[in-house]
Amino acid sequence: IRSFFRTDRTPPLLEHFAAQVDIIMAMANASDRELFVSNNDSANREAFCRLFLSSHIPPGFQVTTGEIMDASSNITGQLDVVVTTANSPRLTIDSTNSIVAPILADNVLCVIEVKTSLTTDQLKKALYQMRSVKALMPTHSTIVTPGGQIIPDPLEGKIITGIFSFNKAEGIENEIDNIVELFPGV
Repeated sequence: IRSFFRTDRTPPLLEHFAAQVDIIMAMANASDRELFVSNNDSANREAFCRLFLSSHIPPGFQVTTGEIMDASSNITGQLDVVVTTANSPRLTIDSTNSIVAPILADNVLCVIEVKTSLTTDQLKKALYQMRSVKALMPTHSTIVTPGGQIIPDPLEGKIITGIFSFNKAEGIENEIDNIVELFPGV
């Protein structure tokens, strides 16, 4: 593949995303120094990730948090970051998003678990959480694009999952492959 691409070029959005990392890390550092409520640390970091995604995803999608439920009544636990289609129904009784309400699985595109520090235990915890997301059963075979076009669902209803960490434990890179093998299909 390298023969088709010039390797001396800087990716066009490298500086943009490097600046975004700086902004998010500055917010995280300010949160650490200025907000003295320790139990808000993870909630603040999750909010920073949702803020970043909300400002970078195209129209037709939204970023939220909550539990996902499928048509077979399978339900996940609380998830940090959930990207849904903008036409996803809001099953809540308030407008502040402070009450955790179920999100319908057929409207979910992506889930991200946010970790302050990625340790072996935190990685296992996140992968365990993702197991319930991957077990959800889709009821659709097509999706509607933001432009209104109906296309076959390339993921066959499966939800993209990921883990974002602000810091990593020393040596975790050497353990990731072995830990991930403990969670097949995730």
